[in-house]
Amino acid sequence: MNERQENLLSKIIEDYIRTVIPVASDYLVKKYKLKVSGATVRNDCQYLEKRGFLTHPHISAGRVPTEKGYRYYVLRSQNKGIVLEDTRYLDVVYNQVGGLGTRDKVKYVAKAVAELVDGAVIVGFAKSDSYYTGLSYLFSQPEFKNHDLVYNITAVVDHLDEVIASVYDEMSDDVIVKIGSENPFGVDCSFVGVRHKDGLFGLLGPMRMDYMSNISRVKYTKSLLFE
Repeated sequence: MNERQENLLSKIIEDYIRTVIPVASDYLVKKYKLKVSGATVRNDCQYLEKRGFLTHPHISAGRVPTEKGYRYYVLRSQNKGIVLEDTRYLDVVYNQVGGLGTRDKVKYVAKAVAELVDGAVIVGFAKSDSYYTGLSYLFSQPEFKNHDLVYNITAVVDHLDEVIASVYDEMSDDVIVKIGSENPFGVDCSFVGVRHKDGLFGLLGPMRMDYMSNISRVKYTKSLLFE
């Protein structure tokens, strides 16, 4: 993959994350004022599709990212840092619960983070001691109009303690990202999480999540709650 194709893949992924609409070649040329022809962009999209980074829904002229595409994007992208509004919001929430015990404080902040990311938050306090919130936000995402996906996630949640115990040793003090088939919390989702002391804290969302923002949010939340 050359630099132009890599940049094109990033644009397609970021656009799809935001719009949930398959991204067409002509649209890319116009929106980003690309200095190449529509034919060149179409050829690059075909190249990316043949190599498994994009797929082409039969009902659409546009492309959407695949699991492989998201994984490549996360590995190659630079952390853009948490936006100031997010830090202010989380600081306010954290300061509101200063008098609570650690467990209640974590739950309160986790609920606020779930609302912020429009997804679910999973907390492992220790093995066999877990908490989750925000499933309603997660299931409101367009992907979960498919009832099979909802069932798959709820089946995992029913055994959450076991799943956290199985994944804990894979976690690190730095944020990890588990996408699709490598995600123990649901193969139709992605997980962005970090280890803390004897547990973990992470976000569960569709594969079409804002990875860079969520990585920063997890890092910042860890610094508030566990350091």
